Amino acid sequence: MATNNQLNSPEPFGLSIGGTGAVLTAVQGSLVYCTASAMAFTAAGTTGQFMQSQGTSEPIWATIPSVIISWSTITASTLAAAVNNGYVLNHASTACVVTLPATAALGSKISIRGLAGSGGWTATANTGQTIQFGNQSSSSAGSWSSTDPGDCCDLECIVTNTTWCLTNAVSSGLTKV
Repeated sequence: MATNNQLNSPEPFGLSIGGTGAVLTAVQGSLVYCTASAMAFTAAGTTGQFMQSQGTSEPIWATIPSVIISWSTITASTLAAAVNNGYVLNHASTACVVTLPATAALGSKISIRGLAGSGGWTATANTGQTIQFGNQSSSSAGSWSSTDPGDCCDLECIVTNTTWCLTNAVSSGLTKV
């Protein structure tokens, strides 16, 4: 029965009739989500977090990784690159030869940034690997070279261990070697 404009019911109203299906207590900083049979609140997140879906499970608060790519300045003439690393290349006299890792998971990245006034760079695949750029592909153990010292690019592994894709190139024209 209704008294004082309230409905007195021993059970929460189900979702199918416009209720929450649960006795809810709000939590500041939480979000409402639905289970299979009721609505619920998440725990409160912390500053900087975002809500991440877990499919049909309760969503969770997650933190954005602070570093996706670790950066280093390289002054040597050769570099054995590591996955998920970025390099500012500053070898003054000749191009820095950047050899890609022999093993790399799908989606692994390497960033190359040439410094104006440097000798440029050459990205070199290992035997059995190729580097694609647009509709062109290097031969096995082939390479792409910068044409200007300040040229930049990213390389992403698109077939585990064997195929890299050169992307985000800023250049007046890269050269397949």
